[in-house]
Amino acid sequence: MSIFIAIISFIVVVGILVLVHELGHFFAARWAGVAVEEFGFGFPPRLFAKKGKKTLISVNWIPLGGFVKIKGIAGDDHSIEVHQTATDSFANQSYTKRFLILFAGILMNMLFSWVLLTGVYALGFSESVNGQALETSVADGTVSINLVLEGSPAETAGIQPGDQILSIDGKNVSSIRAAQSAISANVESTQITVLRHTQTVTLSVPVIQIEEVHGIGVGLAVKYPTWVSLWLGLRESLKLLGLIFVGLAALVKGIFVDGQVSEGVVGPVGIAVISGQAVQLGVVYVLYFAALLSANLAIFNLLPLPALDGGRLLFLLIERVQGKPVNHKTGAIVHGIGFACLLLLAALITLRDVIHLVP
Repeated sequence: MSIFIAIISFIVVVGILVLVHELGHFFAARWAGVAVEEFGFGFPPRLFAKKGKKTLISVNWIPLGGFVKIKGIAGDDHSIEVHQTATDSFANQSYTKRFLILFAGILMNMLFSWVLLTGVYALGFSESVNGQALETSVADGTVSINLVLEGSPAETAGIQPGDQILSIDGKNVSSIRAAQSAISANVESTQITVLRHTQTVTLSVPVIQIEEVHGIGVGLAVKYPTWVSLWLGLRESLKLLGLIFVGLAALVKGIFVDGQVSEGVVGPVGIAVISGQAVQLGVVYVLYFAALLSANLAIFNLLPLPALDGGRLLFLLIERVQGKPVNHKTGAIVHGIGFACLLLLAALITLRDVIHLVP
């Protein structure tokens, strides 16, 4: 795999996810009447900037997502003392509005994960997150060819990627497993009827033995109509969020209780490698990986750690309980220390990724 492909894939995928997150904060702040002083594409140093009606739009040199600078947020606003009493300041808003502004980025990543997974089911995906063939009780799914191996019996017979399988040996198929079973039941050849665009085509395809299983050299995927894809995407995104929440809870426990980071955790280098692999597999795999990352980003930001949205929400909860805001200088120091710790953790995980990649 090309290092260039891995780097570009990482920048594009992570950049889009971070931008989606920051757009959540941006739109929520504008809805609440809070000033957004700057919306940055990428991270400083600044390349150039243009002043809009209410917000400075900047383009920066480090192309990893973006950021929003909201007026009056402790730790981000160095003029917070001046801005605390301003009507368009975050610090001067109701508890509910501040909560929604802080939570909006997390919500956007959750919703984006749903959107991406909807695309996965609509385009057709051959495997679920655990590597098992997709099976569902929904009858509206169609089994399609998403891959034809070069030099395979399927290619010789004229099978093409995108062909929708209508029947195999005269029997309708409604799942990947049913199609695989129908093909493997033959020893010499199988009759496959496919829908290609608007034309129905029946092909006789030789069957060969592939790793002790009779096959024809194709990859299969299940496609669903939009309304079904929306439901399946929602179901899968909720499942992912639950699994990630449990996994991140275990990560935090491992760091603070056991003093170690799980081997399954990867940093920017590991994500770049996986991004490059997903690109090589195809657009559906990129969408699935991006959905997984978006769900990870949502749950990670929900953790009550300093410098994360969850940490700021925790400070908001403390304010609610004690009846007064946490001192903004204390908040700025805590978030600064938290951010430094997160950078250190990311650096250590990255170093481990690099060591693992070195032969």
